[in-house]
Amino acid sequence: MPDLVLGSTTVISDSSGSLAWGSSVTFPAGMVIKSYQKVFKGTQAITSTAADASTQYSNDVTRWVVIGAGASGSDGDPLNITLDTPKNSSSKYLIRANVTYSRKQDGSHFMGWWYRTAGTSDTYVPLVQGKGGVANYWTQAAFGSSHHSSTGGSGNYGVRQGSMEYLWSPGTATAYQIQIMVFNYTGSAPQINRPYNADAHNYQGTFISTFTIQELAG
Repeated sequence: MPDLVLGSTTVISDSSGSLAWGSSVTFPAGMVIKSYQKVFKGTQAITSTAADASTQYSNDVTRWVVIGAGASGSDGDPLNITLDTPKNSSSKYLIRANVTYSRKQDGSHFMGWWYRTAGTSDTYVPLVQGKGGVANYWTQAAFGSSHHSSTGGSGNYGVRQGSMEYLWSPGTATAYQIQIMVFNYTGSAPQINRPYNADAHNYQGTFISTFTIQELAG
């Protein structure tokens, strides 16, 4: 198989007809090196709550819950991805999330990515957050919704989708483990992948939630 050459740079070279992923391979900036995805197909009630309006919970991982925690088999997987060691320290990660959850006229549901070094028991920390300091106790998150009083009506039969994408440049050659977590401020337990109401009628639906990461050449 001949070399694939972009300009004066050899990108892929392998005489056997396979892609060569050795250290000499050069990827153009922005090229996708590897893709990862986890899909949660089951349903989950987020029963953990934090009812104190005058406490800052943004960085308290014990108050946040992993989306799809414990899922397996036909329920899919928890939205937790372990990355391989990147091609090099200049690699970037395009991170996408789409979480479906119930809307009911109480409580607040905040979501974000939390990460740690892969293969360790380090405490997860937020990957990116909204700016702090707007007001003393505002929760800093990456996506999701604030208070549901703006939904109109009780909202029992509806769902929302918390979606966000972010280009992360950690600047290291470290492998990371990243997961999507949700923070529930008091109120009724939000439901993941279904409405709050559980009537057995075909105007109700179940859904999926996805988590996708792509390593991009820097």
